[in-house]
Amino acid sequence: MIDDLIFEPLGESHVRADFTCSGGDGVILQTYLRDDARALREHRRHVAAVHVMVRASNPGRICGYFTLASATLELEELPKTVRRTLPRYRPMPALKLGRMAVSDDFRGHDLGTILIEEAFRICVRLRASIGFVALLVDAKTDELVEYYEKRGFMRFPERQRSLYIMQATMAQIVGDIGA
Repeated sequence: MIDDLIFEPLGESHVRADFTCSGGDGVILQTYLRDDARALREHRRHVAAVHVMVRASNPGRICGYFTLASATLELEELPKTVRRTLPRYRPMPALKLGRMAVSDDFRGHDLGTILIEEAFRICVRLRASIGFVALLVDAKTDELVEYYEKRGFMRFPERQRSLYIMQATMAQIVGDIGA
């Protein structure tokens, strides 16, 4: 069922109206993509890059999506062991994994991990073109904190549900593409 997954930038050809995501913040994630078309507007304006996962056999139907955007973080937010390895820029350039959701029709196939790995691949390819130190994510629940930690993210010492993953760690996870 999920052997023909591909990723594309969100576009007019994607059927947003069929995307359903229930439970927890699912309605908010569903609304962002389909009901108010905010995702398409933000993508067109380059505020956030919206990446959709579709099947090659049915490229209009969205199985899941995530957003990436630029971000910053203060050097002091990182653990001392990490700070020692970085230049002293203030603020530090970063990327942000924003909204991410899997369609209800595709739950149970660990597509969330596939979405995260694709975000990692994009970030690793980008490091040859733009500077950034880490990918950031804000987890909405404690369960999501654990979910992200299992995929390589670390908690910020002073922020309960904010996590980061250094670019070198992403490269180790997905292979050092485009380095």
